Amino acid sequence: MIREYLYDALVGEDKEYAEQLLQRKAPFKQIATYYWYSVLYHLGVFRNEFHKLFKLPQALVPQNYLHE
Repeated sequence: MIREYLYDALVGEDKEYAEQLLQRKAPFKQIATYYWYSVLYHLGVFRNEFHKLFKLPQALVPQNYLHE
């Protein structure tokens, strides 16, 4: 998603708005959430469980999905 966003802003159809698009700030809530999880991670709260979110394979469809 980031690559596509940058491509659209720098080369694609939104090229004329590149300066505005690349200088946007994230909403305060997202910034605060990022730092909150960062603090919790550094305190060791998520050390074992948090990494599992990115290491365990995830199903692409719900388990109870029936394909006909």
